[in-house]
Amino acid sequence: MQLTFSDGTTYVFGEKTRTLTEKIVHQQTPFTTVSQTKVPNVIDQTEAAAKASVRAAGLVPGRVTHEVDARCEHVGVVLREVPGPGATVDNGSAVDLVIGDEPKTACP
Repeated sequence: MQLTFSDGTTYVFGEKTRTLTEKIVHQQTPFTTVSQTKVPNVIDQTEAAAKASVRAAGLVPGRVTHEVDARCEHVGVVLREVPGPGATVDNGSAVDLVIGDEPKTACP
């Protein structure tokens, strides 16, 4: 069971492999606190700068992929990040980066 409070604090109780029956009247299970943070906005940053910003937020850089930027607005920088900027995630979560590539035809 997971409880999330309005201040962002999350408590996780129980074990996934345990089920409750009528025979279990009371059982104490230790809980852990899961700290959370917001994903920083790294759009338009270089890959190196984006990775540094992600690490500074207590997160880890995830997969880096490339995608053609047909509008040529984000060539050579972060076009998109997953999860998106401002999303609340557990500390230590990965943030995937998509770097914009120039199209084979001329930019508009």
